[in-house]
Amino acid sequence: MSMALGDYGMPCAVDLPPFFATNTETAAPDNPLGAKGIGESGTIGSTPSVQNAVIDALSHLGVRHINMPCSPERVWEAISAAKNGSLPAMWTDVPAAFGALPEVKATSGGPASEIDA
Repeated sequence: MSMALGDYGMPCAVDLPPFFATNTETAAPDNPLGAKGIGESGTIGSTPSVQNAVIDALSHLGVRHINMPCSPERVWEAISAAKNGSLPAMWTDVPAAFGALPEVKATSGGPASEIDA
């Protein structure tokens, strides 16, 4: 079953706390441009925050995970699985895919840009 953007429940203003926009300027002397890599930081935390809020709202049923995006169908499936006692077991061991990742060690006393791989 393919889904379109219109099939997903979108939070609106009444579903979220108030937001306040401010500007904070700080120098970045370690960068030749004086710029920092902030990108779209305001949007990065919003999706997992809503996802975690949904999971938190269902935690009393034993729900510990719902795959993103958090569609109404996935939420309903999690609620149904909790009621039927058929929630999937959460993994307790590190997934095998993590074993293939390179090990990263930080140097002592230096900024994050001095991390040795």
